[in-house]
Amino acid sequence: GVSDRVRLHVESHEHIERICQAENVRQLRAIMYNLGYLPGGDKSIRTRRESTIASLGKALDLLMPGGALTVVSYRGHEGGAEEAAAVLDWCSALPPYQFEVVMYSAPVVESSPIGIAVGRRLIR
Repeated sequence: GVSDRVRLHVESHEHIERICQAENVRQLRAIMYNLGYLPGGDKSIRTRRESTIASLGKALDLLMPGGALTVVSYRGHEGGAEEAAAVLDWCSALPPYQFEVVMYSAPVVESSPIGIAVGRRLIR
């Protein structure tokens, strides 16, 4: 199993730095973001553009060479399209010699979720 190597935190992404410090973790191999709100939950409790972008910056600092950060951003709810656009802008500003960015989406449906994978390149 992987239970000795994997931790799941049901926590706001804006606390990633504090969580890693508390667990004495300096680098992460994989980081996953699932933006929006909990399906079936209170739709007023959702991720927000500002805290998401701040958190992504902190997460990138923790991402080890060869590691991957993934984001699924749902555009169909209130604030979702703006949050997704902010994440895409953030990704487009990443230096290409350090990071590889791939985006997955359904171009026909504007409200469909987008998937983004950011890989930290192994710099030799």
